[in-house]
Amino acid sequence: MKIRLMRPFPEDEVAEALKSVPHTVVIDRAVSPGRRGGISYIEVASCLSNYQGKLSNYVVGGNDVDIRGMTGIVEECLGAKEPFFKWWGSQFEEGPSS
Repeated sequence: MKIRLMRPFPEDEVAEALKSVPHTVVIDRAVSPGRRGGISYIEVASCLSNYQGKLSNYVVGGNDVDIRGMTGIVEECLGAKEPFFKWWGSQFEEGPSS
């Protein structure tokens, strides 16, 4: 799913689309200072209060991610056993290298 409009945030549509997905990973380019997670992750999490699956966040931090890097991110997400929060391409926690 690609969310193209943040305001008003499509809460009902997102909740409906993800209700039976076992693991949702939100890939963000930006973060909100003082909050854990990217801006889109915070919005998605807020509308999934009854969500039974895993909700994870991969922050690419404004970096350009080529197809090799995105493939690595997707492969890592598919293999995840637990929800996670990761920074890609930073000194905080390295994700797959592109």
